[in-house]
This record gives sequence, structure tokens and C-alpha cells, in this order.
Amino acid sequence: QAVWTQGLVVEPAHHRTLRGAMDRGIGAGSKLCAKREQQRLQELHKQKLKVVRPLVDTSQPRVAHLEHVRNNLKREQKLEERYAEIDRENRILLQKMTDIMTTGVPSKVASSAVAESRRPPLGPMSLNRDARK
Repeated sequence: QAVWTQGLVVEPAHHRTLRGAMDRGIGAGSKLCAKREQQRLQELHKQKLKVVRPLVDTSQPRVAHLEHVRNNLKREQKLEERYAEIDRENRILLQKMTDIMTTGVPSKVASSAVAESRRPPLGPMSLNRDARK
């Protein structure tokens, strides 16, 4: 695209480089006009750089101030349930450890062993138990 300045046609710099090595002439009537046009294009470029805007919106989202969006209540509920389950398991393990330290045998294991010794034999648990061996 040629630019008209004071009746002369001035081609942009990128067009002049594409024309080839044989045609090295300036695209204006004189060097002074070409220099003035180059300065004008540089100033225009600087002005465009001053008012350039970003393509990516990095501002805070509009929904950031909404409490129910920031706090995931379901996730918090699941975490609380998980922590409660861990605490319960820890209490059970601690109780078993104290039983072992005081009596030498865990309470549930000891009670189940005593219960098995009192129970009369019921016979074979399975009809094909010997066949499986």
C-alpha cells in the first residue's frame, strides 16, 4: 500500500525490501522526503505502542467476592469426616496399645480366645473341606 505525501508516492519499508536486490532506489522523490516519512511512521508506531492493550484479562474475576464460590463447603465437610474417622481409628489403636501394655494381651483378642475355648465343637464347617486340600 503506497502512501501519498505531498503528491509523491512513498512505499512502506517492508515493500521496498521485497522488491529485490536490483531495485535499490528509495521509494520517494528525494531522500529528505523518505527520511521525513520514515520519522512519521516511527512516531505513529510509538503512539500505537503507548495505547496498546493486553489481550489477556488478568483482572480479578467478578465472582471472587461471592462467599459460596470461594469456600467449597462439600470439600470441607468431606475433610472433617475424614479427620473424624482418623481420630476414631487413632483412639481405637491407642486403646489396644494400652490394653497390650497393661495385660499383655489385647482385650478383643483375649475375649475372642476365651469365647472360642468355651464353645463346643460344631463339627466340620464345610462339607467339602477335605476335598479342597
